[in-house]
Amino acid sequence: MWNIQNGGGKRIHGIVRALAEAGSDLCVLSEYNSTSLHQLIDALGNHGFNNILHTQPEGRQGGVLVAAKTPTQLGDIGDCPSPDRWLHVLVPTVDLEIGAAYIPNSERSRTEKFEYRQWLLHVGTDLVHRKAIICGDFNTGLPYVDEDGKTLVCAESMAQMLESGW
Repeated sequence: MWNIQNGGGKRIHGIVRALAEAGSDLCVLSEYNSTSLHQLIDALGNHGFNNILHTQPEGRQGGVLVAAKTPTQLGDIGDCPSPDRWLHVLVPTVDLEIGAAYIPNSERSRTEKFEYRQWLLHVGTDLVHRKAIICGDFNTGLPYVDEDGKTLVCAESMAQMLESGW
């Protein structure tokens, strides 16, 4: 999982090279944008990541992309309040489900962030009992664990995810 910040821009080739050098077979990239999509897909393809699924963000808004060297399938996205920020990916060769998230930050909209987090808690209760991973850019964390103080917005939902088995 890598937040490539603002689409990666001039860093795309370095990002993809680092993934290849690490021996990655699958990667989740958040905060790509539509202006960098084709360049990103080409660079990933040049390194064997030929199975690519991605959301459809508008303009320079960030989205989520999953690239793999093995076949993948798009799973059911359901009623996600921010469908440009969630991918449910199936990896049949290893019987794995990946929930790739890019949760809105609070500067954009506290309401959107809260709605997405509530939806993710609901989806998480289904996925926690299967062979699944939820990863991504959560734009928050746990006070005194992921930060020295207590300033993170929606931190209680991170605690709820842990309490539900994640």
